[in-house]
Amino acid sequence: MVFLRTKKLKGKNYYYIVEAFRDAGKIKQRVLLYIGTVERMLKKLKAADDILKNKKS
Repeated sequence: MVFLRTKKLKGKNYYYIVEAFRDAGKIKQRVLLYIGTVERMLKKLKAADDILKNKKS
């Protein structure tokens, strides 16, 4: 199962995509991707949107 985890450090929220899995019968978690702050995430989404728009033209 994959989910979004939020950690609050020094008053800012940081986001990670985390995977839950079983290892020897125990549930463990591993970070798949560090996303960063909301501002960083929005900047990356805007850049991806611009790339997709340029591909269509």
